[in-house]
Amino acid sequence: MIRQTLAFLQSETDWQAQDKLLLAISGGVDSMVMLDICRKARDEGYIQGEIAVAHAHFGLREEADADAEFVRQTAQKLGLPYYEKRFETEVFAERQQISIQMAARQLRYLWFEQVLEDEGYDRLCTAHQLDDSLETALLNLIRQSGLKGLAGIPPQRGNILRPLLWAGRKEIEAYAKKQGILWREDSSNASTKYRRNALRLEVIPLLKNINPQLTKGFAKTSHHVREAEKIYRYAIEGFRQKLLIKRGNSWLIHQEEVLKTPAPETILYELLRKFHFSSDISRQALETAGHPSGGIFLSPTHEMLNDRKYWIIRPRSKAEEKNTFIIQRRQKQVVLPDGRCLKLEYSRELPAALGSTSNEAYLDTFSLDFPLLLRPWKPGDFFYPLGMRGRRKKIQDLLTDHKVDRFKKEKVMVLETSKKKIAWVVGYQIADWCKIKTKTKEVLHLIWQSGC
Repeated sequence: MIRQTLAFLQSETDWQAQDKLLLAISGGVDSMVMLDICRKARDEGYIQGEIAVAHAHFGLREEADADAEFVRQTAQKLGLPYYEKRFETEVFAERQQISIQMAARQLRYLWFEQVLEDEGYDRLCTAHQLDDSLETALLNLIRQSGLKGLAGIPPQRGNILRPLLWAGRKEIEAYAKKQGILWREDSSNASTKYRRNALRLEVIPLLKNINPQLTKGFAKTSHHVREAEKIYRYAIEGFRQKLLIKRGNSWLIHQEEVLKTPAPETILYELLRKFHFSSDISRQALETAGHPSGGIFLSPTHEMLNDRKYWIIRPRSKAEEKNTFIIQRRQKQVVLPDGRCLKLEYSRELPAALGSTSNEAYLDTFSLDFPLLLRPWKPGDFFYPLGMRGRRKKIQDLLTDHKVDRFKKEKVMVLETSKKKIAWVVGYQIADWCKIKTKTKEVLHLIWQSGC
């Protein structure tokens, strides 16, 4: 198994024998086998660089302390440098508004990178194996991933290596038992509340009843998909050089040239990805090709103008980027750094009453051009208030009418469409053009709160 692992590293990664390796060891069977293989390969001279052990302690399970102690003692017995970090995972997940799994992943990789940099290691080795890669590919299929996601886990990503990605779970467990390797069982692996576990415990066994060689077959498929993805990237780079034109601080994309390509939707998406536009935005932009100019599309960092023959892309200012919050269609919540929160609820039924507080608003969803922007108001802003029969009003005058003092004015936000039309001066008044009508097909109920 040592020679197979080394052969895999040599053929699928740019690993060098002298590289200093930091091994991510959880205490599970996969990571303990990886540790055993790397240690023996070093003893036999195949690995010439230093190896060390790193353990991430997330504090999520009762046995987490015992896992850490097990890995720590193993590293000490082997005479290997040992690094451990304890994380407040649940606090981080809540603060970032992400899942526990995503929080744990972000925390551990940030820490691993820090250890690599501080301690001078060249590579991080993780113990992902072939069954993990199959599960990842199926998860990506469920999430409607692109070509790259269907290949599963890559053997290398930057300075991260996966030495065991050639081997399946059964092979790894058989090796561990034969070599007398001890490991710790993760109790959460038995819970089907996580999608990955549900696939592992329920879906994949059914697929293996149909094809007992599923895992080995996937290894070949994964290789083919990775090769196809390389061809795809090569072709996309050619289109990027041809179609994306730099003009000063802006970029131009000729609409007609994109439409002539074999796959306009995919190619436009790939051109726009570097500017952080979503696939929905690229699809909407394609629908506007050749239409009258004026449509504006926004990403967190850039704005794009539909200018008849061209899409013109330019950076948004740092101030605007920092203080503007983009709201995509069907998004349910926006949380500001100061804790204020905008909640969004969508309904096909007209409300019986239109709310009793100024911190609620009901808008006609289909009159709004998404994405919406939640941003601070600024001098010169105006809108068309409800009930003023098409007459416009400066927001400065509206706030004066409400006797809003200077300090409160600094915190006033507006909700603006992608076409620069203000739909709501948040907490004060909506615009007449987006009000609920008898023909309204969907209602957007907005709730502005001091905290979520």
